[in-house]
Amino acid sequence: MNKIINKKNILFLAIFIFQGMLLFSFSPINNVIAAECVPFAFKACASGSVYWFDSCNNIHDIYQYCPLNQSCEDSQCKPVACSTNANCGTETTVGGSFCQGNYVFQKYNTPTCINPGQLNAYCSDVLNKRMIESCAVEQICSSGACITTQCSILTSLVVNFVNTSGIYNISYDVNCNGNVDLEDIFILPWLTEAQCDKKLNDPYNSCCQSHASKKCDGNSVYWYNSCGKKQELVETCTANQLCENAECKNVVCNTNANCGTNGLIDGLF
Repeated sequence: MNKIINKKNILFLAIFIFQGMLLFSFSPINNVIAAECVPFAFKACASGSVYWFDSCNNIHDIYQYCPLNQSCEDSQCKPVACSTNANCGTETTVGGSFCQGNYVFQKYNTPTCINPGQLNAYCSDVLNKRMIESCAVEQICSSGACITTQCSILTSLVVNFVNTSGIYNISYDVNCNGNVDLEDIFILPWLTEAQCDKKLNDPYNSCCQSHASKKCDGNSVYWYNSCGKKQELVETCTANQLCENAECKNVVCNTNANCGTNGLIDGLF
């Protein structure tokens, strides 16, 4: 009998607790707790843009989209530090020019945007060097400038003809040691006579005057330069001509037939 009573008591207790929970869920007290989350209480950053939040920190509607060149910071869309190198300022020189080989270089500070357009973008100066001048073959680079020294004179000249033009190995005493070294040798195009400091007694010397005279070679006329080097063909003499004094001249006769017909002298005897 006691066991039956205990079972009934447990059943009534469970029903009582369940009814109490239902009453509590619809009670004014619970509604007051839910009403404590005030909507649109403040703005904050979320996912790179500005959103409304309620007083319980629940995210609501978006307030402002931040464009690609801005980031969300302190509940505002703010521009990033830089999107391109141009946002970081202008380039400046560092120190003076200097020599590297026979070239003039200059160092520059180049403002550069690191991580452009990103939240972690920032500007930084990047040091680089650039060639600003190439010294001519008769010059040397000294103290950051191309200069012509008293040593830079023509000391030798060798010509190798290529078709009708020439490629010349020119040597200057660039290092001013009084010798013609490998570092003194350069390749230049045809030199005019005014550019020659020395007239070398060499028929291949480009300082020799071109087409200075005509001469016979075989039975033809050729041009010769002032150093005696044979150049282009001027004229080939024909079979009834001979080359003489740089000209093709007609000969008086090549055969007896050129001299006329036989004739009698004083009759028979």
